[in-house]
Amino acid sequence: MQAYIDYLKSNFEDVNIIFIDFMDLEFEEIKEYHALFYTLR
Repeated sequence: MQAYIDYLKSNFEDVNIIFIDFMDLEFEEIKEYHALFYTLR
């Protein structure tokens, strides 16, 4: 993914990139599967 981000930055002007690595524990709180899990149980 980082290679693709680098490609976009180097080939396009004024590009806005939002990338969230859901495997990174820093972003654990923004995952919504917790609520889904308790709903389906």
